[in-house]
Amino acid sequence: MEVNRSDVELLYFASNRGGGRGGMDIWYVTRNRAFADAQFSQPVNLGPSINTLGDEMTPYYDDADGMLYFSSNGHPGMGGFDIFKSEGDLMNWAIPSNAGVPYNSSADDYYYTEKPEGGGGFFASNRVFAGEKLSTFDDDIFAFRTQPEALALEGNVFDRTTGEALQSYLVSIIEISAQGQETLLVTEEFNTISGYSFQVLPNRRFRVEVEAPGYASNSYEFFTTDPSVYLYGQPLFLSEATIEPVDPIVDIGSGDNIYTPPVEEEKEEDIEKTPEFEEPMATYTSRGTASFDDAEFTTNAPRLRGVYYKVQIIASKKYDELQPRFDGVREVGALQTEYLIDRGLYRVLLASFFSESEAKDAQRSAESVGFKGAFIVKYEDGQRYGRVNLK
Repeated sequence: MEVNRSDVELLYFASNRGGGRGGMDIWYVTRNRAFADAQFSQPVNLGPSINTLGDEMTPYYDDADGMLYFSSNGHPGMGGFDIFKSEGDLMNWAIPSNAGVPYNSSADDYYYTEKPEGGGGFFASNRVFAGEKLSTFDDDIFAFRTQPEALALEGNVFDRTTGEALQSYLVSIIEISAQGQETLLVTEEFNTISGYSFQVLPNRRFRVEVEAPGYASNSYEFFTTDPSVYLYGQPLFLSEATIEPVDPIVDIGSGDNIYTPPVEEEKEEDIEKTPEFEEPMATYTSRGTASFDDAEFTTNAPRLRGVYYKVQIIASKKYDELQPRFDGVREVGALQTEYLIDRGLYRVLLASFFSESEAKDAQRSAESVGFKGAFIVKYEDGQRYGRVNLK
């Protein structure tokens, strides 16, 4: 992005050239505008304040306020690539801060740029949006309007019985359109008794959903339509969850072991004639075991024994396994779903993989056919552990 600085022309750009810190880095070059034939200088890396071992790209420099906007998957964010901003120039930069909601989501967000006349701008994202875009298959362009002052959303989470503040919980922010369509903006884990905090836009309707390990989820809605109100939010009290016991996992012999519903007076010869994985499975309800992934869901997928992996490719309000968009992954693994009861969403997964290398190959295959947000989920003895990053 070119900016004018007296007689110096300055260009920021992204590259994975040698000499960087890892992946894509942001660099700059300069040249003297006073000479028509002046050449650009050698590229200079912006340094460790901006660049990480991950990828930094799509730089945009606002010369008016000396602010660099860029996207990164190396700085702590909300998921995928997030938009960050840092004040400074050349190699002198403040610690980058996350641009927050609604610019960032749990998907990939990048190419932030502002209109020359001010008042707003544009960015690109592959996020799911308001029932109109049900997957992260493609990138869309979003427009935004800047506000003179951002509104704040804050609150605390408590145990309903003891009244004590909870230490670990997950907060989801959902925007509700005038037609009732819902868009999940962000899901973020908090590990503090100080409460959660977000920035939100005015003249909107939102729902806040909170989940915590061992508790039933709770939520509330609010509108940001009162010009006299700057701070929104309310305390939420969670009750301990009651989880129905599930049938045990039984070993049926050599090879892959699967969960089988108990059968009265089962004959040994009948077991030998039943192929593995073809036993019809009853739908069961469960939760993830990780604090960041403990939503209640129903599924009819087989409960396998030991450690194995699945690749989650999307979450969608509707699911039809015959949809053409799944044609590219049918050979990668079996399509399975987990229905999130409280959110009304289907997790769509490829299953099952019994080594890390198989799981990583499946993830890469899903990404190569357009499911850019695909990630690996670990399971153990039929229980969902949660998202894992396999190196």
